Amino acid sequence: MNEYEFTLKFNLQNFQVDASDYVEKLYENGCDDALIGIGAKGYIALDFIREASSAYAAVSSAITDVKKVIPDAVLIEATPDFVGLTDAAKILGCSRQNIRNLIVKDVPRSPLPVYEGTPSIWHLADILIWLREEKTYSIDDSLLEIAKINMNFNTARSWQRVDSSLQENIKALLPLVNLRENRVPNIKLQSLRRRSRRSDSEKRRFVVYRTGTSSFSNSLKPL
Repeated sequence: MNEYEFTLKFNLQNFQVDASDYVEKLYENGCDDALIGIGAKGYIALDFIREASSAYAAVSSAITDVKKVIPDAVLIEATPDFVGLTDAAKILGCSRQNIRNLIVKDVPRSPLPVYEGTPSIWHLADILIWLREEKTYSIDDSLLEIAKINMNFNTARSWQRVDSSLQENIKALLPLVNLRENRVPNIKLQSLRRRSRRSDSEKRRFVVYRTGTSSFSNSLKPL
């Protein structure tokens, strides 16, 4: 069994529902290995440290546990996946400048961003694979595995939005074009200091997270 760290962000569909009503039920139905963020109305985020046989087993079981309590919850993003240079540097434990220099100096062999702008956005898995295979960096297997699985879930979510009558035609064109996926709302979960196992008091705390340009927060106190 391996330990995987990831965050799942859901839209609750019914914006009139108070997300705090779900917190205890989530803890009681398999999500006691997560910190739960309920700061933005109509959204809920769960920051997991889950033991499982694979990254897919960890993420899929977590989604199943959430939907047992909130059947109409819609997954909008699994992280880590979409990252800028600052995000990638933080995950890898190095400076932003170091990552930037590596990518810029190795064009065109460096990973292509899914969005070019300010900032540019990459799939974390693409960066990790490139660092391991091209730069011979030592990359944690569990981190790479969870990044790949999250990329798959996010890509599948985006693909569901494509008109079914066009899917086959678009598949045929994919090798010829560079399609960019739409980004999901930027909900950043600011978790408490992480440990391999959470104490009972940590399991009963709200977490601050942000969406768009507005900030929402709850005090960090037991429920």
